[in-house]
Amino acid sequence: MLARAGRVVDRLRLLHEPATLPGVVETLDELLLVLPRATPLGFDPGLGFHLYGADVCLQAARSGRRSWP
Repeated sequence: MLARAGRVVDRLRLLHEPATLPGVVETLDELLLVLPRATPLGFDPGLGFHLYGADVCLQAARSGRRSWP
């Protein structure tokens, strides 16, 4: 099931999806991702501009971590 959460300004329009935050997610859009400096997770340079958010979320899940919006 697809669910959206959060707020973002896209092309001068506010897009807002009401949801209880923070909440655990399976993947994230690549608008803004924040990782702790000491994390073992990393971005795959082979993916280029697309899907690196989903990839890092999958890495987190495989290592027992969670992703939060």
